[in-house]
Amino acid sequence: MWSLANSCSTSRNMRSDDFSIQQVAFFVSEVKPFLQILHDIAEQYNVTIVSLNRNAMAGRKHVISALSHAIRSFQEKNNIARTLEIEVLLYAAGTRQTSCTKPFGIQKGYNEAYLCIYPKNEDGKRALASHIQEKEDEDWDVIPEKKQQVLQDLFSIPDEELKTVGTDRIQELVCERVALLEVFK
Repeated sequence: MWSLANSCSTSRNMRSDDFSIQQVAFFVSEVKPFLQILHDIAEQYNVTIVSLNRNAMAGRKHVISALSHAIRSFQEKNNIARTLEIEVLLYAAGTRQTSCTKPFGIQKGYNEAYLCIYPKNEDGKRALASHIQEKEDEDWDVIPEKKQQVLQDLFSIPDEELKTVGTDRIQELVCERVALLEVFK
C-alpha cells in the first residue's frame, strides 16, 4: 500500500549512512568554476558531490529521498541522466527535464545548501572544508510559510491538496513527487 509516509523513506537496499549530507553555506562568484572545484575534488577522492539549494528542498528527508532514488536508478541501470549528479537534481526536482533543475542547484552569490557526498568519504569532506562553511547548528527541516509557497510552486502542489493533508505534511507531499518520478520514467 502506497502512503505519503513511505515516499519519504530511504529507497530499498539504500542506507542513509552510505552517503554524507552536510548543511553548508558558501559564496559563488561564478557557477562554472565552483562546479569545477567540486568536480575536481570528487574525481580526486572517487566520489560524487552534489549541492542542493536549501531554498528548494523540503528538508533532509527530501535530500535523502532524492539521493537514494538517484543512486538506486544508477545501480539498476535505469537512470535518466548520464551522471549521478544530474540524476540527483532530477529526483530532487521530481522531473525528467534538466531545464527544471536550476532552482535546485548552485546559484551565483550566497548559497545555503545540502552538500552530499556519495559514497561517504571523510577525506573528500575535509578537502571541501576550505570552500564551505558548515551550518549544522540550524534546523533546516522547519518550513516557514514563505518557503512552503516556494515548494508548492516548484512541485505543483495546489492549496486544496495542502489543506486536505495539512500544511505540516508538505515535506511528505514533496517526497511523494520525488518517488513518482520513478513511476513516470
